[in-house]
Amino acid sequence: MILRVNLLPYRDSRREKVMQIILLAWGATAVLGVGLIIFTSSYISDHILAQTAVKKQKTAVIAQLDKKLGEIKDINVRKRQVKARLAVIETLGLQRDLPVHLLESISIAIPDKVWLQEISTYQNTLSITGNTLSNAMVADFMRKLASSKYISNVNLNNIAQSKRASNNNKLRNFKLSADIVIPTLNKPEKSGTNRGDK
Repeated sequence: MILRVNLLPYRDSRREKVMQIILLAWGATAVLGVGLIIFTSSYISDHILAQTAVKKQKTAVIAQLDKKLGEIKDINVRKRQVKARLAVIETLGLQRDLPVHLLESISIAIPDKVWLQEISTYQNTLSITGNTLSNAMVADFMRKLASSKYISNVNLNNIAQSKRASNNNKLRNFKLSADIVIPTLNKPEKSGTNRGDK
């Protein structure tokens, strides 16, 4: 007698189990993929939000720094203006005594037998007219004037015989011109020390 076993139901059930396993694997893969996509999307969104917040914060800090930089520039402009005004005031203070120094320089330089008729200034030019007995006295007067720190470039414009006489000596009329040296502030020399050195 031959035994016959019907294996079709077993194969069908096995096939169904394999199909169930494949469907479960696909379903798990799909769920895992969707979860991974959601997680990645959420992570990227959070990262973008965090970067946006950092960008806004840095933009606010840059705006504050720009405002402070503008204030510093305004302060530096005002500081330069104040320094320029102080320099003008100090220069005027130095120049206030200039006429006294000019007259003192002339009185020290004038030799005997030289008589001045007129002293005048125009802008930075000094003009002197006078009388003398000899050309040598005029040359001596010019040399002494040039040695003053308030007078430079002394020039003889004119010297001529005068029509008047003094004790039978013929006078000579002369006219000098010179540049007035305007006192200015000495600019401080820059030191070679670094800013960090105190």
